[in-house]
This record gives sequence, structure tokens and C-alpha cells, in this order.
Amino acid sequence: MNHLAHLLLSEPDPDAVVGNLMGDFVRGPVEQLESPALRRGVRLHRRIDSYADAHPVMRRSRRRLSRPYRRYAPILLDVFYDHLLTRHWNRYVSIPLRQFSARVYLLLERRRHLMPERMQRYVWYMREYDTLYAYRRRAGIERTLSGLSRRMRRGNPLAESAGELFRLQGDLEADFLEFFPQLRAFVTGVTGTPPHQFGRVVLRPPG
Repeated sequence: MNHLAHLLLSEPDPDAVVGNLMGDFVRGPVEQLESPALRRGVRLHRRIDSYADAHPVMRRSRRRLSRPYRRYAPILLDVFYDHLLTRHWNRYVSIPLRQFSARVYLLLERRRHLMPERMQRYVWYMREYDTLYAYRRRAGIERTLSGLSRRMRRGNPLAESAGELFRLQGDLEADFLEFFPQLRAFVTGVTGTPPHQFGRVVLRPPG
């Protein structure tokens, strides 16, 4: 799962939200991180990724991709599943995506001091281009994939892969709707946070 899903599935603690995004920016042991909630967030990010990687529905989604793209399936599906989450947002979240995104950006900005430099730069990019909300549109997916393509050292087809994903949208959407409730149940078991509390931190007014 990509950033939108990780943020949504975070524990309702501001540091845990940061940690759940930080999972893509830190490697190895987390004991050096500043707060217990931050460490829990990184660990939850890793558990979500491991659960998704091993899940039979995700494996089925990977097999749907044609051969030139299958090598990059984990990256492509992480991004596209976030797009599918935006399409079905109201099934899982009681506030609009625009409001969720804005409050997440504010939370992250207030905790920049907790982040490694590379993550700080990425959070600036997220906020500048409103990437969480942009997942709704094909143009947002194309921009995300192009950015990922440029950051990879070797040549890759990511920048041209949106057509493949949208070609398969019906099948991938069915996979997502089967997978995401199971993922939420898994996270509930890990955190003890029932589904209606996911995202609670962004329901509170800023301040």
C-alpha cells in the first residue's frame, strides 16, 4: 500500500501518523527514533507492507499485469491501490478526502523536526502538489509514477505504466474491494484500534 493507505490506517496518535509515513524513509532498527508512537508507526508500516506483499489477492493483482510491467508490480499496485482507495473513500472514512489530506499535511508540517532530511523534502512535495488528493485523478497517478521512474537508477517503464493500470481497472478494483477490508481487520488486530477510529487524529481541529 502507498502513502494514503498508510496514513489512513495509522494509530490515532500524531507521532504514529508520522511514523507510519516514515516507514519508507528509514531502514533497520527503530530504537533511535524519538518517541514510542513514532517507533510503533514505523513498525506498523512494515507489518502492513509485509501483509500486503504476501496476500493472495495482491499476488493475483500482480499476475494481471503484462510482462513488461510485472517486475515493477509492487510499486505500480501500491500507487494504484491508493487511487482505488480514493474511488471508494466514503466506504471507509467519514470526512471528505480533501479535508483529510489538508489536516494530514498540517500535522506533518508541525512534526518536520522528527523526520530525516529526505522525508522532509518529500513532505514538502506532498503538500506543494497535494499528492494525497491528486490520487483521485489519472493525471495524479501519472505524475506520481513519472516521479518514481526518475528516482530509479536504471531505465524502467513506470512513466508509461498508467495506461496498463487503467486498462485493468475493473479487475484491480475488484481485487482492492476484496483486499482492503481484510487489511483493515489485520491492522485492527495489530493496533487494537477499531476501524471507525482510523484517521481520528485528522478529525480533530488543528491546534
